[in-house]
Amino acid sequence: VCLINLITILVCVARFREHIFLKVVMTVFSICTYIMIASSALRMVMYIGEYHLTFLRILVLWALAVIAILLVACIATIYKKNFPLFQYVMIVVTVCYIAFSFAKPDYIIAKYNLMTNRSADLHYLADLSSDAIPALEEGGVLDDIVELEGSYYKEKYEEMGILDFNISYYKAARVLKDY
Repeated sequence: VCLINLITILVCVARFREHIFLKVVMTVFSICTYIMIASSALRMVMYIGEYHLTFLRILVLWALAVIAILLVACIATIYKKNFPLFQYVMIVVTVCYIAFSFAKPDYIIAKYNLMTNRSADLHYLADLSSDAIPALEEGGVLDDIVELEGSYYKEKYEEMGILDFNISYYKAARVLKDY
């Protein structure tokens, strides 16, 4: 719905001539969209508190944050017709995507779930990427996961050559060599 609101604002700016009443209506529309984003984020945080953190829930919070930042550009476009909207959107989406990519969401998931719930779902935690292994060790459940998953879990990170080298796998293999 927030994306539909963004598109509606941009269509109004592009298709209708400037008028003070239209600017006020679109600004109110934008403020209502911010309220909707805040409501969605609050409900997602409450959902995370009750049912724990997953990749999809992190992705939803990230998307809400990106939409909130993009809405700033829509509001700027309402009041300044020659605002460089395309460049702004490209830069914001690129920077946010790169930040999300380097944030190690699986590490955050494992750390949060182990911090808030000692009896976390080990099968779910075992399916996380190699980024989660240091958090699993810090949480003291790596023994249980290696026992649960068998030798496959350790072997998955041991066979790396020069062509398939991955820093995350390398760090996981260093942690797992003691198990």
